[in-house]
Amino acid sequence: TLSNIGDKNLGIILIHGFTSTTKSMSYPFDFFAKNGIHVEAPSLSGHGSTWQEMNKVSYQEWMSDVKKSIKKLSNRTDNIFLFGLSMGGTLALLNSLEKEISGVIAINNACIFKDFRLLFLPFLKYFLLSLPAVASDIKDNSETEIAYDKTPSFALHELLKLAKLLKNNLHKIKKPVLLFKSIDDHVIPLISSVYTFDNIGSSDKQLIYLKNSFHVATQDFDRNVIFQKSLEFIRKESTKKMLYP
Repeated sequence: TLSNIGDKNLGIILIHGFTSTTKSMSYPFDFFAKNGIHVEAPSLSGHGSTWQEMNKVSYQEWMSDVKKSIKKLSNRTDNIFLFGLSMGGTLALLNSLEKEISGVIAINNACIFKDFRLLFLPFLKYFLLSLPAVASDIKDNSETEIAYDKTPSFALHELLKLAKLLKNNLHKIKKPVLLFKSIDDHVIPLISSVYTFDNIGSSDKQLIYLKNSFHVATQDFDRNVIFQKSLEFIRKESTKKMLYP
């Protein structure tokens, strides 16, 4: 999905979360487009179909989806920012290693998991093809996340591999980073964002806590805080890049 409105100097790629859809990015899409920024919101492989189809997808395909979006948007702008929720935040951080990226915004990104049951997933997935859904963790009762009603086990294992890849490569990430973390997140623990912030290689980094949102913060009460702070971050970093190329 592309916005045709925008300043040629600014672009942003919005990356949705695990088992979710681009609907979780509809609010930021409208916000950034109205503020004159080129926007792309790719649908990640295995999403927007069935959970059974998602079980056939590897994390490398999700990485490739983002890289394709970067290549497409690079034809339209010199300043590309990555904006991701949950697994989308993990993908945003990993893809910030690409030379075209000016900065990254990650909301409730997956890096560290504390549930000991996940240790058995590499074996359990062959016996249980799906687990209970993790979608729609939203404090605002008027909002619903469009996502699978089950969690595909093989795909969940791919997410764990992706999170481990991020953990092992945090020190390599030097691009400016803005992190958001919901205090009350019932999907990804607080330590995930704290560990990311403490171990990332960037010297230009900020972690903002969200006090009135659950996991799907782009559809929750704090969403306007996220969007406004992200816009300030984008403008600041793109201005710095122009002054000190």
